[in-house]
Amino acid sequence: MTYDPSDGLLAKTFPSLILASSSPNRREYLESLSIKVIQRPVLTDEKKKGNAEELTETNAKRKMDAFLKEYGKPEMDAISLDTLVSVDGKAIGKPKDRKDAENIIRMLSGRTHQVYTSLFLYDWREQTVKGGTDRTDVTFFSLSDEEIDKYIEKGEWEGAAGGYRIQKSGMDLIERIDGDWTNVIGIPVTLLLKLRRV
Repeated sequence: MTYDPSDGLLAKTFPSLILASSSPNRREYLESLSIKVIQRPVLTDEKKKGNAEELTETNAKRKMDAFLKEYGKPEMDAISLDTLVSVDGKAIGKPKDRKDAENIIRMLSGRTHQVYTSLFLYDWREQTVKGGTDRTDVTFFSLSDEEIDKYIEKGEWEGAAGGYRIQKSGMDLIERIDGDWTNVIGIPVTLLLKLRRV
């Protein structure tokens, strides 16, 4: 199943959410689905080396643990997340600078990579924490240097795992998506709904 935002199910299930993240893009996406978002960023030491799937799970869990330690158990659902791109088993996070972003997009050009997002949900009604990880395979078109430069110039790479944003013009780079596209945004909606039902 892949989530269709037009059905409004997420907003019905989560009319409001605490987002344990400073990400403006995650907040913007959730608000576009008519969800009231309260951001409560937390500071954690994120692991940066290792298997992408394991890293996202470890980092997202650390964020949730830090959130509950700092804020206790609020009377509202809360989520923590972590997203990484993986190419040939190598984890790729957010570009350090413009040159790094350019190198990442060039590496992804004409290839299939994996996007992993781990999500932990604090269910305040049950006072439990549930988590999971989603994977989406993304294939880029073969991009010319001019196309790469044009995309990098837009600045969408800043703060984005893999150096692109699918919800913006990064979609123009993509030839094929296998899996939940909301996972590539960094909010795996299908997984979030599943965790509510588990």
